[in-house]
Amino acid sequence: MKHLNFVSPNDETILWASAQLRSLGIHQSRIKLFRNRAAASVNPQEWLTSTWFRCALVGFAIGTALALIISLTLPEHLWQLLGIEFVVVVALLTVGFSTWEGLFIGVQKAYTDNETVSTALDQGLEAITVDVEDDRVNTVLNTLCKREDLTIR
Repeated sequence: MKHLNFVSPNDETILWASAQLRSLGIHQSRIKLFRNRAAASVNPQEWLTSTWFRCALVGFAIGTALALIISLTLPEHLWQLLGIEFVVVVALLTVGFSTWEGLFIGVQKAYTDNETVSTALDQGLEAITVDVEDDRVNTVLNTLCKREDLTIR
């Protein structure tokens, strides 16, 4: 999934870009219009599709895989020496740390994207952001680059 930001000084161009994205079959939930400073605030109802949540899930998956690898490759005499409680605690710490780290990576990415939009709004521009599958990025760029007053950031 690729996150694209487009800006324009023209309101009509931003609305045109939104219509073009929808005509390409991109769902409205992946398209966000920012036409003033108040619109740049985070909508808590969108947390399931947010970057930070997806990164936290990836961290959780990595942590779970690491915990399983550690548990399955630990020799039997260490299981008896350390006890199952110790191994479970280490596994939970591994999953927790990986999820936490993934969350931080996602928050950093979301902050960078929001900073781009905020800067554009401060300059008096309007913005549109879209999350696009990797194989459709070129189609979106070719479609939206038809307008000279719409630039990617």
